[in-house]
Amino acid sequence: MRRFGLILVSLFFLAGCNLPDTAVKKLPTKLSQEQLIKQQQKNLKGFVKKVEEKETAILTINNFTIEGAPITETINFDGEKLTVKRDSTKDPFGSKEIVTYQCEKLEEVSKDIYQLNNCSKEGELIDYYLGNITEQTDEEPPAILLEVAGKRYTTFRGAYCWSKVGKSTCVDHAGPLETLADKNPIKVPANTQIMFNIQSDNLPNTVNLYDLKHDQQTAVTMQDEGLITPKEKGVYYYSYEAKWEKSLSHAYGDVSFAFVIEVE
Repeated sequence: MRRFGLILVSLFFLAGCNLPDTAVKKLPTKLSQEQLIKQQQKNLKGFVKKVEEKETAILTINNFTIEGAPITETINFDGEKLTVKRDSTKDPFGSKEIVTYQCEKLEEVSKDIYQLNNCSKEGELIDYYLGNITEQTDEEPPAILLEVAGKRYTTFRGAYCWSKVGKSTCVDHAGPLETLADKNPIKVPANTQIMFNIQSDNLPNTVNLYDLKHDQQTAVTMQDEGLITPKEKGVYYYSYEAKWEKSLSHAYGDVSFAFVIEVE
Protein backbone atom coordinates (compact mmCIF):
# COMPACT_ATOMS: atom_id res chain seq x y z
CA MET A 1 0.00 0.00 0.00
CA ARG A 2 1.46 3.38 -1.00
CA ARG A 3 2.50 5.87 1.62
CA PHE A 4 3.93 9.31 1.44
CA GLY A 5 3.73 11.99 4.06
CA LEU A 6 3.61 15.75 4.12
CA ILE A 7 7.24 16.88 4.12
CA LEU A 8 8.71 20.31 4.61
CA VAL A 9 12.16 20.36 3.05
CA SER A 10 14.96 22.74 2.18
CA LEU A 11 17.14 21.86 -0.77
CA PHE A 12 20.74 22.95 -0.70
CA PHE A 13 22.52 23.36 -4.05
CA LEU A 14 26.29 23.65 -4.34
CA ALA A 15 27.67 25.23 -7.51
CA GLY A 16 31.19 24.75 -8.90
CA CYS A 17 33.71 21.94 -8.62
CA ASN A 18 36.97 20.94 -6.95
CA LEU A 19 35.68 21.84 -3.50
CA PRO A 20 38.07 21.35 -0.58
CA ASP A 21 37.41 18.44 1.75
CA THR A 22 36.52 20.84 4.56
CA ALA A 23 33.69 22.34 2.50
CA VAL A 24 32.26 18.91 1.72
CA LYS A 25 32.34 17.88 5.36
CA LYS A 26 30.30 20.96 6.32
CA LEU A 27 27.40 20.04 4.04
CA PRO A 28 24.19 19.33 6.02
CA THR A 29 23.39 15.65 6.34
CA LYS A 30 20.17 14.35 4.84
CA LEU A 31 17.36 14.05 7.34
CA SER A 32 15.83 10.63 7.84
CA GLN A 33 12.17 10.11 6.96
CA GLU A 34 11.35 9.94 10.68
CA GLN A 35 13.08 13.28 11.30
CA LEU A 36 11.28 14.90 8.37
CA ILE A 37 7.90 13.69 9.63
CA LYS A 38 8.63 15.00 13.12
CA GLN A 39 9.66 18.37 11.66
CA GLN A 40 6.43 18.51 9.67
CA GLN A 41 4.40 17.72 12.78
CA LYS A 42 6.24 20.42 14.71
CA ASN A 43 5.59 23.00 11.97
CA LEU A 44 1.89 22.15 11.78
CA LYS A 45 1.54 22.20 15.56
CA GLY A 46 3.03 25.70 15.65
CA PHE A 47 0.71 26.83 12.85
CA VAL A 48 -2.38 25.45 14.61
CA LYS A 49 -1.40 27.20 17.86
CA LYS A 50 -1.01 30.56 16.10
CA VAL A 51 -4.34 30.22 14.29
CA GLU A 52 -6.09 29.39 17.57
CA GLU A 53 -4.51 32.49 19.14
CA LYS A 54 -5.46 34.65 16.12
CA GLU A 55 -1.82 35.35 15.24
CA THR A 56 -0.58 35.63 11.66
CA ALA A 57 1.10 32.45 10.41
CA ILE A 58 2.38 30.77 7.24
CA LEU A 59 2.79 27.04 6.65
CA THR A 60 4.50 25.62 3.55
CA ILE A 61 4.10 21.96 2.67
CA ASN A 62 5.76 19.97 -0.11
CA ASN A 63 3.65 16.98 -1.04
CA PHE A 64 5.32 14.62 -3.50
CA THR A 65 3.38 12.66 -6.09
CA ILE A 66 4.08 8.97 -6.64
CA GLU A 67 6.34 9.99 -9.56
CA GLY A 68 8.31 12.29 -7.23
CA ALA A 69 7.07 15.65 -8.50
CA PRO A 70 6.58 18.31 -5.78
CA ILE A 71 3.17 19.86 -5.14
CA THR A 72 3.77 22.95 -3.00
CA GLU A 73 0.98 24.11 -0.72
CA THR A 74 1.27 27.42 1.13
CA ILE A 75 -1.29 28.11 3.85
CA ASN A 76 -1.51 31.71 5.06
CA PHE A 77 -3.43 33.03 8.06
CA ASP A 78 -3.64 36.83 8.31
CA GLY A 79 -5.32 36.87 11.72
CA GLU A 80 -8.80 36.46 10.24
CA LYS A 81 -8.77 34.61 6.92
CA LEU A 82 -7.17 31.33 5.83
CA THR A 83 -5.81 31.10 2.28
CA VAL A 84 -4.34 28.06 0.52
CA LYS A 85 -2.17 28.40 -2.59
CA ARG A 86 -1.54 25.08 -4.36
CA ASP A 87 1.28 25.06 -6.93
CA SER A 88 1.42 22.05 -9.27
CA THR A 89 3.47 23.72 -12.02
CA LYS A 90 6.35 21.26 -11.49
CA ASP A 91 4.17 18.18 -11.87
CA PRO A 92 4.49 16.98 -15.49
CA PHE A 93 1.41 14.76 -15.11
CA GLY A 94 -0.77 17.30 -13.28
CA SER A 95 -2.69 20.44 -14.15
CA LYS A 96 0.47 22.60 -13.97
CA GLU A 97 -1.30 25.53 -12.39
CA ILE A 98 -1.40 27.67 -9.27
CA VAL A 99 -4.78 27.61 -7.55
CA THR A 100 -5.86 29.71 -4.58
CA TYR A 101 -8.61 28.79 -2.11
CA GLN A 102 -10.22 30.87 0.65
CA CYS A 103 -11.08 28.67 3.66
CA GLU A 104 -13.54 29.26 6.49
CA LYS A 105 -11.91 27.49 9.42
CA LEU A 106 -9.32 25.09 10.77
CA GLU A 107 -10.85 21.95 12.29
CA GLU A 108 -9.54 19.01 14.29
CA VAL A 109 -11.38 16.18 12.50
CA SER A 110 -9.89 13.43 14.65
CA LYS A 111 -7.42 13.35 17.53
CA ASP A 112 -4.51 15.64 16.53
CA ILE A 113 -5.51 15.49 12.82
CA TYR A 114 -6.42 18.76 11.12
CA GLN A 115 -8.03 20.02 7.95
CA LEU A 116 -9.28 23.33 6.53
CA ASN A 117 -13.04 23.42 5.98
CA ASN A 118 -15.15 25.02 3.25
CA CYS A 119 -12.32 26.15 0.99
CA SER A 120 -13.80 27.93 -2.02
CA LYS A 121 -12.66 28.94 -5.52
CA GLU A 122 -15.05 30.17 -8.19
CA GLY A 123 -17.99 28.34 -6.65
CA GLU A 124 -16.05 25.11 -5.98
CA LEU A 125 -16.15 24.08 -2.32
CA ILE A 126 -13.72 21.53 -0.81
CA ASP A 127 -12.18 20.51 2.51
CA TYR A 128 -8.37 20.63 2.66
CA TYR A 129 -6.43 17.97 4.59
CA LEU A 130 -3.36 19.29 6.42
CA GLY A 131 -1.94 16.46 8.56
CA ASN A 132 -1.38 15.38 12.14
CA ILE A 133 0.57 17.21 14.85
CA THR A 134 1.65 14.14 16.83
CA GLU A 135 2.90 10.67 16.02
CA GLN A 136 -0.06 8.34 15.63
CA THR A 137 -0.17 5.59 18.27
CA ASP A 138 -2.31 2.49 18.61
CA GLU A 139 -4.19 3.85 21.63
CA GLU A 140 -6.98 4.65 19.17
CA PRO A 141 -7.77 3.29 15.68
CA PRO A 142 -5.50 4.77 13.01
CA ALA A 143 -6.74 7.45 10.65
CA ILE A 144 -7.37 6.51 7.02
CA LEU A 145 -6.67 9.00 4.23
CA LEU A 146 -7.75 8.99 0.62
CA GLU A 147 -5.18 9.63 -2.10
CA VAL A 148 -6.32 10.68 -5.56
CA ALA A 149 -4.60 12.63 -8.32
CA GLY A 150 -1.76 13.73 -6.04
CA LYS A 151 -4.04 15.02 -3.27
CA ARG A 152 -4.94 13.64 0.16
CA TYR A 153 -8.29 13.83 1.91
CA THR A 154 -9.47 12.71 5.31
CA THR A 155 -12.16 10.14 6.01
CA PHE A 156 -14.50 10.40 8.98
CA ARG A 157 -14.34 7.73 11.65
CA GLY A 158 -17.61 6.23 12.81
CA ALA A 159 -18.45 3.59 15.40
CA TYR A 160 -15.64 1.31 16.56
CA CYS A 161 -14.43 -1.18 19.14
CA TRP A 162 -10.69 -1.05 19.85
CA SER A 163 -8.61 -3.21 22.18
CA LYS A 164 -5.10 -3.19 23.48
CA VAL A 165 -3.64 -5.42 26.19
CA GLY A 166 -5.50 -4.50 29.38
CA LYS A 167 -7.85 -1.98 27.77
CA SER A 168 -10.91 -2.16 25.51
CA THR A 169 -13.12 0.67 24.24
CA CYS A 170 -16.31 0.74 22.18
CA VAL A 171 -17.61 4.04 20.82
CA ASP A 172 -21.02 4.52 19.23
CA HIS A 173 -21.47 7.08 16.48
CA ALA A 174 -24.02 8.42 14.04
CA GLY A 175 -24.42 6.42 10.84
CA PRO A 176 -22.26 7.25 7.82
CA LEU A 177 -24.94 9.19 5.93
CA GLU A 178 -25.69 11.33 8.97
CA THR A 179 -21.96 11.84 9.57
CA LEU A 180 -21.48 13.03 5.98
CA ALA A 181 -24.57 15.25 5.87
CA ASP A 182 -22.60 18.48 6.37
CA LYS A 183 -19.37 17.40 4.64
CA ASN A 184 -18.22 18.68 1.25
CA PRO A 185 -17.87 15.97 -1.40
CA ILE A 186 -14.38 15.27 -2.70
CA LYS A 187 -14.43 16.21 -6.39
CA VAL A 188 -12.86 13.50 -8.53
CA PRO A 189 -12.74 12.53 -12.23
CA ALA A 190 -14.64 9.51 -13.47
CA ASN A 191 -12.89 6.14 -13.72
CA THR A 192 -10.00 7.27 -11.47
CA GLN A 193 -8.34 5.24 -8.73
CA ILE A 194 -8.64 6.32 -5.10
CA MET A 195 -6.13 4.69 -2.75
CA PHE A 196 -6.67 4.14 0.98
CA ASN A 197 -3.69 5.21 3.08
CA ILE A 198 -3.79 3.73 6.59
CA GLN A 199 -1.76 5.87 8.97
CA SER A 200 -0.15 2.98 10.80
CA ASP A 201 2.20 0.04 10.30
CA ASN A 202 -0.48 -2.07 11.99
CA LEU A 203 -2.60 -2.86 8.93
CA PRO A 204 -6.06 -4.46 9.14
CA ASN A 205 -6.53 -8.10 8.28
CA THR A 206 -9.68 -7.50 6.26
CA VAL A 207 -11.38 -4.45 4.74
CA ASN A 208 -14.75 -4.01 3.05
CA LEU A 209 -16.05 -1.08 1.03
CA TYR A 210 -19.76 -0.27 0.63
CA ASP A 211 -21.66 2.11 -1.62
CA LEU A 212 -24.47 3.71 0.39
CA LYS A 213 -27.76 4.37 -1.38
CA HIS A 214 -30.98 5.13 0.46
CA ASP A 215 -29.61 3.67 3.71
CA GLN A 216 -28.71 0.42 1.92
CA GLN A 217 -25.19 -0.96 1.61
CA THR A 218 -23.92 -2.43 -1.64
CA ALA A 219 -20.53 -4.14 -1.54
CA VAL A 220 -17.92 -2.61 -3.84
CA THR A 221 -15.10 -4.68 -5.31
CA MET A 222 -11.77 -2.93 -4.77
CA GLN A 223 -8.97 -3.02 -7.33
CA ASP A 224 -5.35 -3.04 -6.16
CA GLU A 225 -6.60 -2.13 -2.66
CA GLY A 226 -8.30 0.99 -4.02
CA LEU A 227 -11.58 2.28 -5.40
CA ILE A 228 -12.17 3.04 -9.09
CA THR A 229 -14.56 5.98 -9.21
CA PRO A 230 -17.86 5.48 -11.08
CA LYS A 231 -18.18 6.42 -14.74
CA GLU A 232 -21.40 8.37 -14.23
CA LYS A 233 -21.47 11.87 -12.76
CA GLY A 234 -23.03 12.31 -9.35
CA VAL A 235 -22.50 12.26 -5.58
CA TYR A 236 -21.56 8.93 -4.00
CA TYR A 237 -21.42 7.98 -0.32
CA TYR A 238 -19.17 5.20 0.96
CA SER A 239 -18.44 3.27 4.12
CA TYR A 240 -15.01 1.67 4.57
CA GLU A 241 -14.94 -1.02 7.25
CA ALA A 242 -11.68 -2.41 8.60
CA LYS A 243 -11.06 -5.33 10.94
CA TRP A 244 -7.90 -6.14 12.90
CA GLU A 245 -7.81 -9.72 14.23
CA LYS A 246 -7.27 -10.30 17.95
CA SER A 247 -3.59 -10.20 18.82
CA LEU A 248 -1.30 -10.09 21.85
CA SER A 249 1.36 -8.10 19.99
CA HIS A 250 -0.67 -5.11 18.76
CA ALA A 251 -4.00 -3.35 19.09
CA TYR A 252 -7.04 -4.76 17.28
CA GLY A 253 -10.72 -4.21 16.67
CA ASP A 254 -13.42 -3.17 14.19
CA VAL A 255 -13.63 0.36 12.79
CA SER A 256 -15.81 2.10 10.22
CA PHE A 257 -14.95 5.19 8.18
CA ALA A 258 -17.13 7.29 5.88
CA PHE A 259 -16.43 9.56 2.94
CA VAL A 260 -18.32 11.22 0.08
CA ILE A 261 -17.15 11.95 -3.48
CA GLU A 262 -18.59 13.84 -6.42
CA VAL A 263 -17.74 12.49 -9.84
CA GLU A 264 -17.43 15.35 -12.32
